[in-house]
Amino acid sequence: MGSKKLGPRDGGAPQGREIEMTIYFDNASTTAIDKRVWKKMEAFQFEEGYGNASSVHALGVRASTAIEQVRQKVAEKAHSRAQDIFFLSGGSEANNWVVQSLLQEAKKVGRLFHWLTTETEHSSLSKLVPWVQSSGGQVSLIHPV
Repeated sequence: MGSKKLGPRDGGAPQGREIEMTIYFDNASTTAIDKRVWKKMEAFQFEEGYGNASSVHALGVRASTAIEQVRQKVAEKAHSRAQDIFFLSGGSEANNWVVQSLLQEAKKVGRLFHWLTTETEHSSLSKLVPWVQSSGGQVSLIHPV
């Protein structure tokens, strides 16, 4: 993260009234929620009520219905099927889910899962290397130059 004070020469605040601007450089780790998404989530959270989408009570059923409606909208935009859209908690979970799913699918059809990866991958991926190897997969580490 970096910050810079803006004054009149920078097109910022008038003389004597500098403003500070923050620039966030770590969007790879976390990114702000789009304002349109936040507005929908906020309304659901505070106006419509929230609940555990896996529960059978009214708030849970409402949450589950909302998730399925969003899943359908995403599928339509992606020209896909709703059952092919998955919502995950973040990048680490997604990385684990994809690698584990690919290995399981390869086993299911009797093929070897051979994973090419680098030593500089995110830790959520590099920590999977021993698991893939012990699960019958093959791993080739590429050494970036």
